[in-house]
Amino acid sequence: MPPEPDRLVYTPASEWGVALALVPLAATLTYYALPASLQAQTSVQFAP
Repeated sequence: MPPEPDRLVYTPASEWGVALALVPLAATLTYYALPASLQAQTSVQFAP
């Protein structure tokens, strides 16, 4: 009988990878939701 194929193993680390992929999207949406006066500030433009 042939061996069973490797199954995908669920790990909590894979969920962290998905969450980290959403960080840039959330940061972009938050930036554009700010008023123009705050967007013009250098500290806001270069904040992580």
